[in-house]
Amino acid sequence: MEFSHVARTAQVDLAPLHKAIADAVDSEKFGIDDVAARCVRPDSASSFTTDQVAFDNTVPPGHYPWYDKPEGEFPDDLFKWVGRRTVAAGRTMTALIEFP
Repeated sequence: MEFSHVARTAQVDLAPLHKAIADAVDSEKFGIDDVAARCVRPDSASSFTTDQVAFDNTVPPGHYPWYDKPEGEFPDDLFKWVGRRTVAAGRTMTALIEFP
């Protein structure tokens, strides 16, 4: 995700990346929720930070269906990709979220 920040600062044309991601999602090689999961950074076993800017820079512009999903239950293991996908569903990526 650091790449997306550097690329944006350097004004790199991200259109080829956006097309490659759109093509991969369309061909079901991975889902947009997999990309969103990479924008979730566990801070501890019970809190995480999300990065909407990195997500927006990485994926093609658009509204994605997982934004409309209900927020998932907090996962048992936020350090696994499945847990990060669960956390990303239904949320924008712009919050520090902590759970008891």
